[in-house]
Amino acid sequence: MRKLIFLICFLGLFRSVQAQELKGKFMLTAKTAYSFALPEQSTRRIYYGSEIGYFLNHQLLLGINLDYLEYGERAYLIEVENSGARFRNIPANSHRWYSFGLFSKLFFDVRRFTPFVKMGFGFYVPQTIYYQSLPSAEGGHYVKADAYGKTCFGMNFGAGIQYRFWKGLCLQTEGLLTTLTDRNKESGLNRNFTYANLNAGLSIIF
Repeated sequence: MRKLIFLICFLGLFRSVQAQELKGKFMLTAKTAYSFALPEQSTRRIYYGSEIGYFLNHQLLLGINLDYLEYGERAYLIEVENSGARFRNIPANSHRWYSFGLFSKLFFDVRRFTPFVKMGFGFYVPQTIYYQSLPSAEGGHYVKADAYGKTCFGMNFGAGIQYRFWKGLCLQTEGLLTTLTDRNKESGLNRNFTYANLNAGLSIIF
């Protein structure tokens, strides 16, 4: 009985020490993902994210994040008159979103596998890459151009799990849902725009 009490006290002490060592530390994370729930006409989807957070205690992390999302519209064909070719490829437009935001993470455990929930908000800057048609002797060609739109406000939330495989290194995966209000005429949306991603990343605690 005495040995059992000693073991319980030892495990409790070990857990509390493991929890306290995160308080006051920073966590830097880089991640990438496969994004989906985009407009049906989109093709490729690229997402990169980075964030840095500060542990208020062993369960609560507050921080800032920088994210990048890109997706392209599907290419299409048009009929060309007075040319040797019947159809011509039209270069597809690309849409990019640059975002800066604040977030919080709530961790439910302090062991190696640590589930968490995440919530945040921020500002999203859209950029559209498009192609202008210029007349030429061959019937016209396209010149690449880009334009930035109005900054939009958005929110996100999700959940994930973090695996701490070494003292200062962690692997993580999370599912994240983001919704924002897009009123830019260039995007052709003029409505709430929602996308989701399942990302994976590497975190450094220091």
